[in-house]
Amino acid sequence: MGEKPLKDIDIVARTQFLNIASWTVPPISFIGFMVGWLMYSSGLIGLIIGGLFGLLTSVIIYFIIEYMGSAGGSILHRGRRPIYSDFDKFEGPLNQARHLKNNNDFDKAYNIANEVLYKAPDLPEALYLCAQILWEGYQDAESSKKHLRKILVLLPDKNETYHRWALSLINDIRSSQD
Repeated sequence: MGEKPLKDIDIVARTQFLNIASWTVPPISFIGFMVGWLMYSSGLIGLIIGGLFGLLTSVIIYFIIEYMGSAGGSILHRGRRPIYSDFDKFEGPLNQARHLKNNNDFDKAYNIANEVLYKAPDLPEALYLCAQILWEGYQDAESSKKHLRKILVLLPDKNETYHRWALSLINDIRSSQD
């Protein structure tokens, strides 16, 4: 069974565009077909001309809708795409990996968390989750501590949540090894 790709952040915009296009293009295409058909005395030639006119109208409307959406988005965002943090981009896969870890499916959880780490190697959430999976699922203390030490370097402030969690897990690992 193949791995699922990470969450697509543009899917909502694409769905909205297709929804608008599916509600506007067919009626306008039908009107274009009727105009073309009536202009040529409703015979076989009228059907062909009407079909071509309807197709041309639908293509034009499709591009108008796309341009209006792109232009509107550019005006609202001044030409910039929305900025997503690494956590926003990978929140879905991280939640899925947490769920799998909680259900003791450590192989799948580790694969997903590792894929996130490959794309965002300095993401504290992913580092901590990988450390948990390595320790809880495989009792791999050294690899787990390596991830946790990286969090401590990335977040040197001792008041940071992941810094405190990393220290706590390191202490748990040490105490269980004694």
